[in-house]
Amino acid sequence: MNVETINKLAKDLVEENSRLKIVGHLQNIITALNSIVTQPNQPQHQANLTTYLNNFYQAVSNSNVNELSPAWYQILVELNIYDIFGNILKERVENILNTNSITPANAKQELDLIFNKLNITIKGFENTVQGLKSLNIGYNELEQGECEIGILIPRSFIDNNLENFGKEIKELTFIFNNFSEFFHGKKIPLELKALSTTDPLITFATITTIAAGIAKTTGFIIDNYKKLLEIKKLKNELKNQGLSETELKGIDDHSNDYMAKKIDELIEALDKEYNIISDNGRKKEVLNGLRISLNKIANRIDSGFNFEVRVFINNEQNENEIDNENQKLLDEIKVATHSLQFLKLEGDPILSLPEDKNV
Repeated sequence: MNVETINKLAKDLVEENSRLKIVGHLQNIITALNSIVTQPNQPQHQANLTTYLNNFYQAVSNSNVNELSPAWYQILVELNIYDIFGNILKERVENILNTNSITPANAKQELDLIFNKLNITIKGFENTVQGLKSLNIGYNELEQGECEIGILIPRSFIDNNLENFGKEIKELTFIFNNFSEFFHGKKIPLELKALSTTDPLITFATITTIAAGIAKTTGFIIDNYKKLLEIKKLKNELKNQGLSETELKGIDDHSNDYMAKKIDELIEALDKEYNIISDNGRKKEVLNGLRISLNKIANRIDSGFNFEVRVFINNEQNENEIDNENQKLLDEIKVATHSLQFLKLEGDPILSLPEDKNV
């Protein structure tokens, strides 16, 4: 992670806590539990607990962490603080209270641990923001109309090898060149903005047309890939029980057939809606290149890659200042980014869609 990104994330989480009072709501819950333990015959304490829980659940449900892009969420994972924000924090609190419904003292002890971690983290972020401000270090923020694409590459995929990393850059260039020509009509070079994190994160600047195309198609692939996660889990369980790759081949074949059919459906829909190429010969070549690119993306998602698309959307901007076509693209990016969530996968890949340029 680079310093501007962690500074932006720290600033956002500090401001969010100030706005939503998440630390305060959790403290109220613990106080109510303590009152129930020390004064169990006072019904008001149970009523207070219900009120505090509702306030807390509403606050964490509105957390921006629930909408973080894959690479930004990965920062929380690397810092081992992903479990004290957003919906995951809500689920943890719910599980603790459900498990200890008749033992509030136990629930309080477990919530104390979560509260201490959350409180220390927020204070640490406050110090980080103030410290970096004193050093005149800014934030990783997008400007009006700016779009960027991020690709988080697992180190295991490139085996910590510079040559392998270079080859993967060429593969990503091939993918995005095809997107560029299909959605924009010509190849537009991507501008490298940043390279960072424990697992390499490559960030490129691009135009809205290409960003919308990548967001929409990658989101579609991820939505369909999620339907294969149980199959992937089953395959790895069977492998651990001693089944050979030959015996497991049917699982891979089913998964590849399913994803190939979905990509064919996507290509057909995109061709009808977006393809602006009039030359039939060139159109066929570009569609073939797009199919290969989508195969490559699907294979990489299965191998642990995460893709993200970020765009500056000014909710206060007058709609008259944005033309209809650009507004449509911005809306498509906003919708698609809900699918581009961080996927932390385990086990061997199950996809091996063809990546040959002559497919």
